[in-house]
Amino acid sequence: MKNKTIILMLMVGLIILSSGCTPASKEIVIKENVTAPETTVNEIIPPPDNPTINYCTDFCHFVKGGDHATYDYNKSSERFSCQCFDYEKSLIVKKEITPRDLELYRKRLSFWQKMPITYQIINPQDCGDYETKKIELAFKRIQDATQGVVQFQPVQQDADINLTCKFIKDCYYKKIDIRKEEGVIYKYEGICAHEAGVTTITSYQGFTLKKATIDLIGLAGFAETSGSGASGFYIGSCGHPTVEIHEMLHALGFGHVPDPQSIMYYQAELVPYTIQKEGACIGSDKQIDQKIVDDLLFTYG
Repeated sequence: MKNKTIILMLMVGLIILSSGCTPASKEIVIKENVTAPETTVNEIIPPPDNPTINYCTDFCHFVKGGDHATYDYNKSSERFSCQCFDYEKSLIVKKEITPRDLELYRKRLSFWQKMPITYQIINPQDCGDYETKKIELAFKRIQDATQGVVQFQPVQQDADINLTCKFIKDCYYKKIDIRKEEGVIYKYEGICAHEAGVTTITSYQGFTLKKATIDLIGLAGFAETSGSGASGFYIGSCGHPTVEIHEMLHALGFGHVPDPQSIMYYQAELVPYTIQKEGACIGSDKQIDQKIVDDLLFTYG
């Protein structure tokens, strides 16, 4: 009788297991890369909070000069990473956002710690008189717009901002087509599309700016490189210090904006394919946006 009881209990156990029931003490292990039922596992990725979003946006626009920001969440570190892209959607930098980053960000936006901000023209002989005067005029316009609150001072070494004049070759062309039968002479001239300036924040802590470089780009084959003709920094421009001011405002922490009327319009530092037509430069001297002036006064005033 005892043996029959044991056999009966084993049969009941087999029936229970074969019908899909699992003993309560059995552990269920779900392996990685295996899709589990929604009721079993709920993977939660937290959305970025407002300080994280604002930090990433300002980091990309002010510190790195990017025009677009996105986020990545690292589950192992439980931190967000900020990705900065330029206006052509090319990745500029990817940075993990640390608690210290957010702590520094809450205190203040990007700024230089001391006034005056010092600058040095690294190769003034290459820049020539024309571009050197435009650089000096650009600094003066920012000072005047802020009523002297923001100040700049030239130094001979260890400057906060280093400016370098550079030149690109084989960018300008000029063609003369003489048609004797028509009695007409056709003249064509143009330039390649290129950046007229590039600013890089080379040293910073959080949003405290420490060092920056500005490269100003002219055309080779003119006054500065060949000793004749107009300045290589004038060809293709209207002669205003728009590019220089634009780059200096990058060095002060301002990013691009989509408004064509703004001095920080993202195409303001791009030279077009053709020489400016007669009359195109009338009224083209852009003033510094009032919002930028207000931000500078708030930050340094």
